[in-house]
Amino acid sequence: MEWRKVSDELPAYGEPVLLSIKGIVQHITYQLDGADEVPDWFEPYNFDHADDLKLWYNNVDRWIYIDDIEPPKD
Repeated sequence: MEWRKVSDELPAYGEPVLLSIKGIVQHITYQLDGADEVPDWFEPYNFDHADDLKLWYNNVDRWIYIDDIEPPKD
């Protein structure tokens, strides 16, 4: 699995990702969003929500595409 640093690159807008903040993997799937007048942010993926669930991208350490996560092996 390849965790990527936010300082190096950001995911594509709208793609489902997991986030790591201060070394803790978040248990919500997020997506990157943005607007021209403010910095980009992460918000819960495909979820109708209030703005208080947004995370500014610069408060996130690392991210990984959901598709890059390997399922457990039995």
